[in-house]
Amino acid sequence: MRIRLYPPHQPLIRRCPFVNLPQLTAYLGSLVPADYDPLASKVKLLKTKIKSEERPYAVFLTFDLERRVIRIEDPIPYSQDTLYEYGYFGNNDAATLQSYLVREVESLHYLLTSVWNDLQLALRKQHMEDSQLSKWIAKMEAAELIVTGNKKGSGKVRFDRFQLPDSLEGKSVILQKENQTICVGSQEFKYEAFVRAMLEHENK
Repeated sequence: MRIRLYPPHQPLIRRCPFVNLPQLTAYLGSLVPADYDPLASKVKLLKTKIKSEERPYAVFLTFDLERRVIRIEDPIPYSQDTLYEYGYFGNNDAATLQSYLVREVESLHYLLTSVWNDLQLALRKQHMEDSQLSKWIAKMEAAELIVTGNKKGSGKVRFDRFQLPDSLEGKSVILQKENQTICVGSQEFKYEAFVRAMLEHENK
């Protein structure tokens, strides 16, 4: 067996005249299905274990700029297709690739605290103050739905802007970060219980 060493300035591929990189790239590309999503491999399964008697749902956190209110609404039956449709990449992995802000209910605090502030700061750092996304965040703050600051980790959602159901109407809404609960009047809710209370849906 002979071993032939090529100098660094003469890579092996240059000694193979039958390799045509553009043609090879085009050929490999032709093997990819037209509906292939390059981010599909980043999608994560839920960590939450769903019991057989439970019916899971995905819900939307809506910032209504016209009415200047925040709603939790429109529950849709959950399936694994939901993870791909909205690009759920877990709580940290591939976060920079997300088109939607998607979290499991146990991580609701991420959407209720500094995410909007930190996103706006990141856009400014990349000189994207004039981007459509930056303008939407500014509109959310102008509508008094969120508060932003000048440091990472500051900012929050305006809890007094939550549109409460009739059963909770007129009560104050306060986030308790230390134990990750939300107080509505004298009632204390964990995140999932808060979502169900907002939807007036008590069945698990």
